[in-house]
Amino acid sequence: MMMKCRGFACAVFGLLVAGMLVGVAPGSAGARVAPGPTDMVLVELAGLAGSTTTVAADINDQGVVAGYSRAADGRQYPVRWDSQGNIDQLPLPPGALRAWVSDINDQGVVVGNVETMGGPATLRWEPDGRMTTLQPLAPGLLSVYMINNDGVAIGVSTAADGSWRAVRWDQQGNVFDLGTLPGGSYTSASCINAAGEIVGWSSAGNGQYYPVVWDRKGVIHILPGPRSEGSPSIGCINDRGAIVGTLPVEGAPHAMRWTRQGRLTDLGIPFGAYSAASQINNRGTVIGAYGSAFDTMRPALWDNRGHAVELALLPGNDYTLPVKINDRDTTIGYAATWGGTTRAVSWDGSGRVTDLGTLPGYSTSPADINRDGVIVGWAFVDPRTSDGYRAVMWRPLRCPCRRRPRYQ
Repeated sequence: MMMKCRGFACAVFGLLVAGMLVGVAPGSAGARVAPGPTDMVLVELAGLAGSTTTVAADINDQGVVAGYSRAADGRQYPVRWDSQGNIDQLPLPPGALRAWVSDINDQGVVVGNVETMGGPATLRWEPDGRMTTLQPLAPGLLSVYMINNDGVAIGVSTAADGSWRAVRWDQQGNVFDLGTLPGGSYTSASCINAAGEIVGWSSAGNGQYYPVVWDRKGVIHILPGPRSEGSPSIGCINDRGAIVGTLPVEGAPHAMRWTRQGRLTDLGIPFGAYSAASQINNRGTVIGAYGSAFDTMRPALWDNRGHAVELALLPGNDYTLPVKINDRDTTIGYAATWGGTTRAVSWDGSGRVTDLGTLPGYSTSPADINRDGVIVGWAFVDPRTSDGYRAVMWRPLRCPCRRRPRYQ
């Protein structure tokens, strides 16, 4: 399963670009094919009947896509498309208004967050559509971010004392507080790998916040590195136990990588005044950004030896940021203007950029990429309405895509 940062995770860009980037909302229906780059085909994924907005949020390595679709009754349903593009509507609990999908694992289990009349809820949907509620520690803040292939999910929940805690859920929906450093009250989890190792941060009794990893037995460990008053930005952990994140060095953010044994490598500032790391794949390739000022963010990649590569920019845009990387070193991201338009792009391992193309309309943005290089995201096709979003897929023409039976 490809590593993906979730929730507070990709605060690497929140840390560096808070307030800088123009928000791009996601969304649906129909079935169109549009020209893209010569080796990719752009396909619109059909929404539910009468849908006004549909978003493709995630894709697993079997080619199954998860997202949501706003149906004719006004409710926003979680949905799942099989590898042939057939859509299934997933159920909502009574009183639910709308749902957002967070992740899908390679078994087709989907997790997401639901807004109900009584407050937030977190759910998981099995391949056969069965729905399980993910329990909170206490009423209040509640969100699920990610699920691994063993069916263990992570997220955040308000605790009984009113603080918020990093949590994990087992396959039955039971919740477990991951625990804090001694004297700490707050924790956050951003990523879980195949072995069940989880990374994030924890406050401590001295008032500081530390980057941490919870091992597969649930024991919390501090990751070495410079300290700061605010919470550190920890991106993700791959299946070999390598971790990436961003820590301050003499007042400037630096991209960092840790080994499973805890050895820290400062990836440095190869091209500017600061750098940040958000994702790492199972080959040890890291993606992130660098810059010399907040308005000069540039995408970057570091190979498993720490060598930095500048990812090329798409001409005519004001800034470009990477989003995800798969285990074949294909990176996806978006190029954007200060006016709010975005273009979905991809890079190969040498840093060459490709405009992925769009449906006739305003903007495109990618959300996820799987092992075979299939990309999903959305296109904003009608700037006159907030419902003008369409779920899209970019599929390689020579895709070695896995064919699986449709989920029943």
